[in-house]
Amino acid sequence: MKPSKNGHKPEPSPSPLEPPKDKKAELALLGSILLESEQIDEVALVLGPDDFYWQDHQWIYAAALDLHQAGKAADPVVVFDALNARHPGHRIKAEDLVAAMESVPHGGHARFYADIVRDKSMRRVLIATGTDVVRDGYDPTFDVDDLAGMASDRMLSVLERSTRSEQTSIRDLLIDALYEIGNGKTLGLLSGYPDLDKITNGFQAGNMIVVGARPGMGKTSWAGSIALSIAGRGQPVGFITLEQSKLELAERFLSAQSELGMHHMRGGGLTEREHERIAEAASSLDRLPIYLDEAHHPTPTALEAAARLLVRRHKVEIILIDYLQLVCPEDRRMPREQQVADTSRRIKALAKTLRIPIVVLAQLNREIEKRDLKDRRPRLSDLRESGSLEQDADVVIFIHRPEFYAWEDRPGQAEIVVAKHRNGPRGTVKLHFDKATMRFTEPTPEERLDPQTLMAFDDQS
Repeated sequence: MKPSKNGHKPEPSPSPLEPPKDKKAELALLGSILLESEQIDEVALVLGPDDFYWQDHQWIYAAALDLHQAGKAADPVVVFDALNARHPGHRIKAEDLVAAMESVPHGGHARFYADIVRDKSMRRVLIATGTDVVRDGYDPTFDVDDLAGMASDRMLSVLERSTRSEQTSIRDLLIDALYEIGNGKTLGLLSGYPDLDKITNGFQAGNMIVVGARPGMGKTSWAGSIALSIAGRGQPVGFITLEQSKLELAERFLSAQSELGMHHMRGGGLTEREHERIAEAASSLDRLPIYLDEAHHPTPTALEAAARLLVRRHKVEIILIDYLQLVCPEDRRMPREQQVADTSRRIKALAKTLRIPIVVLAQLNREIEKRDLKDRRPRLSDLRESGSLEQDADVVIFIHRPEFYAWEDRPGQAEIVVAKHRNGPRGTVKLHFDKATMRFTEPTPEERLDPQTLMAFDDQS
């Protein structure tokens, strides 16, 4: 067997019944950090004590790590004293520590050995996870949907464990940053509403955008308009619907595209020209890269799995979720506020992992309707059930239609309020809203508000 460039000769492949392990690599790693304790900072980026297979090695590494973090030297003598204090009666000898240190010429290859130890550890975790899934699969008392959720959750935990911390010099990033700025690549996915895009610079990759409104304000229709606009430019869109069926959502898209009201379409009595408009709308929609996912009582884990599949199978560049409060908690015993907070945190992490914007629709609480009629424009405090939504979101947008509360108050007018914008200004955009077709459209030039006059920079970090 050919040794590596670092002189480490991998151990022979174990039999199928033996867990993956490499004693020589573990000893060489421990010897490296005993020789040069500053190497622990590099190793700690990828390894914890549990990643070592042999318990003695776990104890030695943990003792060296704690000593280093306390600012003390992690040499064999001090580590041996720490082991005696922590684990009286242990079988490790001082000579073992010295032998480990003498097994390597210097500590410079610590990260190389750490990668080998990590590889074996991850393989053991994957084997154990797969074994658990197989065992539970044979148990008839488990519900199959629960089994699938647990299997997905376990694999996600493995993926999270496999994530490494990487540090990069700003110098290495400047070229990429300057290239993106010079080529206009800092612009995100455009909503199709120019005044809104002036404020947001589009929906940015890795961002969670929360769109809040009271029921009946038209948030699903607004999200549909966004989906149609983005897909119309050839950029694939994923739409996860938790409230309506995929068929109902498809009918909404037909209504918006044909500019015929849903009620009218369903009521029959369509003219020949209206049938033609619907056929033309269907033909147009057929060419758009929009992918619908109808989730029934989804947990955050199931939602994550659906989003990953949309990205992997269809290369979607944005995902819209309708709506957040319908996500079922993993643990129903948790207080409702914690349930929403957990879902919010995981969606934000998912957007960063998938490197796409995720737009999450959310219902606002009833406190709005208890306020005076002139004071019912939504506020950040109206986000229902959890302040974590405001904290986790990169952008918070509210939909407000004054006529919803008083029919004579600015009928047909809608305000799109950017109430939070982590990396830019806030502001309000004026749109038209057609109740028959549930469409949000641009106002005429005479009616348009200049969004610049309404902007205020967000001071939230």
